[in-house]
Amino acid sequence: MSDEFLMLRRAVLLQLDAVFPAGLPPATILEGLRLAGFDCGLNDVQRNLEYLRQKGLVEIRPSRISASSVRASLTSEGEEYLESGEFY
Repeated sequence: MSDEFLMLRRAVLLQLDAVFPAGLPPATILEGLRLAGFDCGLNDVQRNLEYLRQKGLVEIRPSRISASSVRASLTSEGEEYLESGEFY
Protein backbone atom coordinates (compact mmCIF):
# COMPACT_ATOMS: atom_id res chain seq x y z
CA MET A 1 0.00 0.00 0.00
CA SER A 2 1.30 3.43 -0.86
CA ASP A 3 2.00 6.12 1.68
CA GLU A 4 -0.48 8.35 -0.17
CA PHE A 5 -3.37 6.01 0.72
CA LEU A 6 -2.28 5.97 4.36
CA MET A 7 -2.06 9.76 4.46
CA LEU A 8 -5.44 10.14 2.75
CA ARG A 9 -7.12 7.74 5.17
CA ARG A 10 -5.54 9.49 8.13
CA ALA A 11 -6.74 12.85 6.76
CA VAL A 12 -10.28 11.44 6.52
CA LEU A 13 -10.13 10.20 10.10
CA LEU A 14 -8.79 13.54 11.32
CA GLN A 15 -11.63 15.39 9.61
CA LEU A 16 -14.16 13.10 11.24
CA ASP A 17 -12.41 13.51 14.59
CA ALA A 18 -12.72 17.30 14.27
CA VAL A 19 -16.52 17.08 14.05
CA PHE A 20 -17.01 14.13 16.43
CA PRO A 21 -19.64 13.03 17.43
CA ALA A 22 -21.28 14.52 14.35
CA GLY A 23 -20.50 13.18 10.89
CA LEU A 24 -19.75 14.54 7.45
CA PRO A 25 -21.09 13.74 3.99
CA PRO A 26 -18.52 12.33 1.55
CA ALA A 27 -18.63 15.50 -0.58
CA THR A 28 -17.57 17.61 2.41
CA ILE A 29 -14.76 15.17 3.20
CA LEU A 30 -13.65 15.45 -0.43
CA GLU A 31 -13.46 19.24 -0.19
CA GLY A 32 -11.34 18.97 2.94
CA LEU A 33 -9.00 16.52 1.24
CA ARG A 34 -8.63 18.79 -1.79
CA LEU A 35 -7.87 21.76 0.46
CA ALA A 36 -5.21 19.62 2.12
CA GLY A 37 -3.61 19.01 -1.29
CA PHE A 38 -4.92 15.57 -2.18
CA ASP A 39 -5.75 14.96 -5.84
CA CYS A 40 -8.74 12.66 -5.53
CA GLY A 41 -12.38 12.32 -6.49
CA LEU A 42 -15.62 11.34 -4.80
CA ASN A 43 -15.16 7.68 -5.78
CA ASP A 44 -11.79 7.67 -3.99
CA VAL A 45 -13.42 9.10 -0.86
CA GLN A 46 -16.26 6.57 -0.95
CA ARG A 47 -13.88 3.66 -1.51
CA ASN A 48 -11.68 4.72 1.41
CA LEU A 49 -14.67 5.34 3.67
CA GLU A 50 -15.86 1.81 2.93
CA TYR A 51 -12.39 0.44 3.74
CA LEU A 52 -12.35 2.36 7.04
CA ARG A 53 -15.89 1.13 7.78
CA GLN A 54 -14.82 -2.47 7.26
CA LYS A 55 -11.93 -1.88 9.67
CA GLY A 56 -14.40 -0.58 12.27
CA LEU A 57 -12.92 2.93 12.34
CA VAL A 58 -15.80 4.72 10.62
CA GLU A 59 -19.57 4.37 10.63
CA ILE A 60 -21.53 5.22 7.50
CA ARG A 61 -25.23 5.89 7.94
CA PRO A 62 -28.09 7.50 6.05
CA SER A 63 -29.01 11.04 6.94
CA ARG A 64 -32.03 11.35 9.22
CA ILE A 65 -33.51 13.95 6.87
CA SER A 66 -32.84 12.26 3.54
CA ALA A 67 -32.21 8.53 3.16
CA SER A 68 -30.43 9.18 -0.15
CA SER A 69 -27.72 11.14 1.70
CA VAL A 70 -25.11 9.45 3.85
CA ARG A 71 -22.84 10.72 6.57
CA ALA A 72 -19.63 9.20 7.88
CA SER A 73 -18.63 9.48 11.50
CA LEU A 74 -15.74 8.30 13.61
CA THR A 75 -16.32 5.26 15.83
CA SER A 76 -14.85 4.88 19.28
CA GLU A 77 -12.38 2.43 17.75
CA GLY A 78 -11.42 5.10 15.21
CA GLU A 79 -10.85 7.59 18.03
CA GLU A 80 -8.62 5.09 19.84
CA TYR A 81 -6.70 4.44 16.62
CA LEU A 82 -5.97 8.15 16.23
CA GLU A 83 -4.96 8.48 19.87
CA SER A 84 -2.56 5.53 19.55
CA GLY A 85 -0.41 7.36 17.00
CA GLU A 86 0.08 4.11 15.07
CA PHE A 87 -0.64 5.12 11.49
CA TYR A 88 -0.07 2.05 9.36
